[in-house]
Amino acid sequence: MAETSVLRMVIFDFDGVIADSEPAHFEMLRLALRSQHIVLSWDSYCCKYLGYDDTECVQHILEDYGRPAVSALIEEIVAEKQRNFAEYIRQHCLILPGVVELLGDLQKNGIICAIHSGAIRSEIETILAQGRLREYFREIVSTDEVTRSKPDPEGYTLCLTRVNRSLRSDNQIKPSQCLAIEDSLWGIQSAKGAGMFCLATETSYPASQLTLADKVVKDLTDIHTADLRQILNHTRK
Repeated sequence: MAETSVLRMVIFDFDGVIADSEPAHFEMLRLALRSQHIVLSWDSYCCKYLGYDDTECVQHILEDYGRPAVSALIEEIVAEKQRNFAEYIRQHCLILPGVVELLGDLQKNGIICAIHSGAIRSEIETILAQGRLREYFREIVSTDEVTRSKPDPEGYTLCLTRVNRSLRSDNQIKPSQCLAIEDSLWGIQSAKGAGMFCLATETSYPASQLTLADKVVKDLTDIHTADLRQILNHTRK
């Protein structure tokens, strides 16, 4: 039998999708690594480390640069990076073009919105509050709440499970009725692993590195609910 998937929920990645925060993450990480005399380039960050949460990112960098990847040092670098980033986001609005308009359109069309991100919860909440966007999201799953980061599908599956708890048993949302919006291969693999469709934006990587997504766009400017529905509007065998 064939079934047509109906869009019921959109799950946004955060850094690079909702917020233009990846350059700031990189800069604050670069500063925190100075104590180890590690000079990290933007290209290296994007190619090797962008998909990790802070702890995994620092661990892999220390290992790659021949430094002792011990817990105490990792925690020290992560703490400094997060302090610097928290100060930065209190002073800057980072919401990307098209996000506010898309969220408003999804709300008007009765589509549930959520977030699954490798960022920590406090960073997400601060940036959403600054952009006055918190009310749009039914659920947020941050790196604080998962044991396995992207590309593992754990976070997307958890996000859907939490939303379904608020719905009647006869009105549960299926993974095939969800669309993730991502900006990296790690994120796309995570969404696909959870059985969801995926739209990718070129905010962090070129389209040539995002081919696993169902559709790739430059950014979310002029993207509407109808465009997202079209991604799901095909027949599954």
